Amino acid sequence: FLFVILIFILHFNINTYSLLILNIIGSISSVKLETFLKLLKPKLKEIRKIETSRYNFNWKKIRKKIKVSTKPKKKIIFISILTIILSLTLITCVSATNNTNNNIQVNDTNNSNNLLLNENNNINNSSYNEIQNNNNLQSNSNTIYISPNGGGSGSSISSPTNWWNAYNNITTNGNIIFTNGTYNLVNINLDKSLTLSNYNNGEVILNGNNNGYIFHSSKDTTLTLQGLTFTSATGYKNNYNLAYGGAINSEGNLNIINCKFFNNNATTGGAVYGVNINILNSLFTANHATYSSGAVYASKNCEIVNSQFNGNYVTVQEAGAVRCVENATIINSSFTGNNAPYLAGAIYCKNIIVNSSNFTGNKLTNKGSGGAIYCEKNSEVIDSNFIGNSASYSGAFHSAGNTIIKSSTFLSNSATLYGGAISTLTDINGNVFLYNIAPKGNSISYTGTCNADYNWWGENTPFSTGNNNIYYHTIDKFSNDNGTNVKANN
Repeated sequence: FLFVILIFILHFNINTYSLLILNIIGSISSVKLETFLKLLKPKLKEIRKIETSRYNFNWKKIRKKIKVSTKPKKKIIFISILTIILSLTLITCVSATNNTNNNIQVNDTNNSNNLLLNENNNINNSSYNEIQNNNNLQSNSNTIYISPNGGGSGSSISSPTNWWNAYNNITTNGNIIFTNGTYNLVNINLDKSLTLSNYNNGEVILNGNNNGYIFHSSKDTTLTLQGLTFTSATGYKNNYNLAYGGAINSEGNLNIINCKFFNNNATTGGAVYGVNINILNSLFTANHATYSSGAVYASKNCEIVNSQFNGNYVTVQEAGAVRCVENATIINSSFTGNNAPYLAGAIYCKNIIVNSSNFTGNKLTNKGSGGAIYCEKNSEVIDSNFIGNSASYSGAFHSAGNTIIKSSTFLSNSATLYGGAISTLTDINGNVFLYNIAPKGNSISYTGTCNADYNWWGENTPFSTGNNNIYYHTIDKFSNDNGTNVKANN
């Protein structure tokens, strides 16, 4: 009987309380603890194998396997049973106490955690939401909102982040949206295609603080700028300390939409320098370049639509507003008060198409050609106006290649030498020429054959002797033939 009780205790693993009970039982039954353990140890595995359930044992096998002779007297048996009951009660109480303490401790901990969580949620619920939003932003960052000093997640207009957090998390072809304010961003290099736009047509100013360029985008990227204002930028410098593109320098494709550029400076491309440039609904004012293109320089192609270029200038060489190395397309745009010393008060290009645009008060400040436009090769001008432009040669428009000009007006342009309005190889049809002035050829100076059909010259006999409307010249000499080589139906 005593040994069965011992097995029951050992079945729940020997601990301090078990050893205490074993000592009591061993002393009462005249069986030493050491003897018990010595007998038990080699038989323990066999006992567990023959165990039929957690608390039910095969008593016959136990008796056969372990032969322990215990014949205590009735008094001793009673005392032993009583001791065992008391011991088990003590174990139960201690276990209950431990469980209670553990439960209290766990509950206290849980209650403390819940209290702390509730307090944190109540005190800083917005921060918690921003963290959640940041997690969402990390996984889906196609659109990020920013403000000048943003500290939010950037996932909504009510929680804008700052520029660097936005750029580091935005995906390729993503959109960073600027909220109202002035951003002091200088010398930012972009290595992925992006759209940078303003929120809800707000006033967003990016200020270079005369310390460098604002954005430089790398090759094989497309940068789209929408609704932003760029000012006080001084260009992206090369190894020779020459600055290209005062505010924007792009080696890829560049789209400029509803933007403003004013008071930017560079060696070439006072505001923008790029490869292929598309400009829509934008304004360029008072930008300056030292050598070329007071506002925009495109090393390949440039398309300008519904835009204005006012008061841009160059101090040394050419293209007061725009220099386009390859093809330029100008649609429904205006160029006013731009100037350069030698070539193209407004636009200098290889080939150009001008449609429904206005050129007013552009000029060359030194001896040169093309008060408004200088074109190296082929050009086409349709339904446009040239008013008050001036140069030494070609007061308004100069083209060295084949030219088509129709349905346009040339008014009050002037040249100090020849071609008050135009110097070109031309087909001039259905245009108006009024009050243009030059010593030789008030309206047109040309070489080769000039086809001038159905134009209005302000008088009924434009080619009569001495009226000086058209001037013919060759490379070697000039002759005032008053239209001898002109094919004209007036």
